Amino acid sequence: MKILMISPQSPPKNSPESIQVARYLGELDRHHDITLVTTPIEHGWVVGDSSLDIPLHRTRRLIVDLPFHTFTARLLASRYFRGFAFPDKEFWITSKVSSVIARAGKDFDVIYSRTMPFSSALLALGLKKKLNLPWVMHISDPIVDNPYRAKGENEEKLAALESECFEQADAITLTTQGIADFYARKYPDAAHKISVSPNIMPGLPQKRAEKREEGKVKLLYAGALYGERNFDTLLAALEKLRESRPELLENLEFKVAGNAAEDILERIRGAAIGQIELLGRVSYSRVLELQEDAAIVLSIEPEGESEILRTFMPSKILDYLAADKPILALTPEGSPTWQICNDHGFGWAIGSNDTAKLAEFFEKLLEGRGFLSTLAPHYDILEHYTAPKCVEELGEIFDKVTRRQ
Repeated sequence: MKILMISPQSPPKNSPESIQVARYLGELDRHHDITLVTTPIEHGWVVGDSSLDIPLHRTRRLIVDLPFHTFTARLLASRYFRGFAFPDKEFWITSKVSSVIARAGKDFDVIYSRTMPFSSALLALGLKKKLNLPWVMHISDPIVDNPYRAKGENEEKLAALESECFEQADAITLTTQGIADFYARKYPDAAHKISVSPNIMPGLPQKRAEKREEGKVKLLYAGALYGERNFDTLLAALEKLRESRPELLENLEFKVAGNAAEDILERIRGAAIGQIELLGRVSYSRVLELQEDAAIVLSIEPEGESEILRTFMPSKILDYLAADKPILALTPEGSPTWQICNDHGFGWAIGSNDTAKLAEFFEKLLEGRGFLSTLAPHYDILEHYTAPKCVEELGEIFDKVTRRQ
């Protein structure tokens, strides 16, 4: 099958979306001829990472860009032109429909777009209209209803574009069943087109990791910190422990790797908890090394009014599962992460704002031995998140939409 794949966030860019694209693309490349439409590597939170530059044999890369791209992209992303960056900073790719066709040709069976950013879907929509090809739209993060997104002046326009995409796409894939159910309720006329295409693990765990019971307990957080996804609950819990059992904190070694907003970094530094080591942005290969060395890995998902918050499962959870590391998750009750940890035995899930319970957890963790050995993971569920399984299911969707043409 010949696939025209639209993915501005593709490897070797270092972002959660790019890591997932690498896993899907690596498996798709084994079975299909792919033309990957992407954008140049820029500077900012998302940079190039050679450890994510996967070998591809049946994929050709088509990079769309701007004149004097680095300068122009920075200028358009600046505060002076922020009003033009709709629906996101990659908005300019939506004007590249004719350019993509001229360079890539028209000989394709299906269009497959990865959203985020949303501009990826809008480019795919334009290509569908021009080429009259079936289009499979994958949504990694919600668009209009994304609780992490700051609302702007163009909400009605954004909602109209989202609605058009759900109407025009021949199939729509989401990362969890909860998000799929949300969109099926929001767009009942498109419900029959909606299915789940989950985030992918980088392979199944080979063996049970040793639960280290000697020396300091090594805790790792690997990921971005911004907005409501912050360390406030964790800092409050550690402060509570410092007041009641200060000697226990000497048993904790806590490393934080990834981008973080400056206000969050200031709060971490201001807490003056010496056991927290801020590593900043590191390569994906370095993250894997840190995971291997950690005894427990941390995930943070904020609480909030949006029901969407209870449907997320961060892609880093799949890395943690593959590394076979116990997960400590601050997450809304009943979320997919909550189920992975508390229902399927891969760790401990605590409410995102439950300072008292988190402090109690740290006290038990740091004062006693044998705590890490209490888990009994249900490994059979992990097959659902492997690349061959997920890409096989995606291929069935491609087959279905192409048969309709």
